This record gives sequence, C-alpha cells and structure tokens, in this order.
Amino acid sequence: MEVFAADIRDFVRRNDLAGAVVVNVASTEPAPAGGALPPSSLYAAAALRADCPYVNFTPSAGLHHPALAEAAEAA
Repeated sequence: MEVFAADIRDFVRRNDLAGAVVVNVASTEPAPAGGALPPSSLYAAAALRADCPYVNFTPSAGLHHPALAEAAEAA
C-alpha cells in the first residue's frame, strides 16, 4: 500500500501537479472474504496516505471496507 501511495505522490511531483484524484473504474470485485483488503481498498488507502481524494464508481468495497471507514472519515 505504501508503494502505491509513493507512486501517486511521485506522479504528482513529476508532472508538477497541485494534486491528484484517484478514481476507481475497475471491474467489480467479489465481496471481501477473510482479513485481507481487496485491491480497491488498497488503492483507496494509498490515496488517503498520498493526501488524494478517492472516487469509487463501482460497487467494490473501496473506502467502504470496515478497516478503512474510520481512516476515511479522519482524512
């Protein structure tokens, strides 16, 4: 997840941008099972760590995963 956040920050820096918005338009994921975060939630967490807004245009978990809900509200 930290590698994804670093990639986002690097993209913003290399392109001399004021910021970025991470938009999820990937295909729908299966419902999360077990303790592992699904990919959409990993990218959502990386967006939070990179101080970027995250928009989810899918029914995938994204920021709605219970492990991220509190972090998203604090951001």
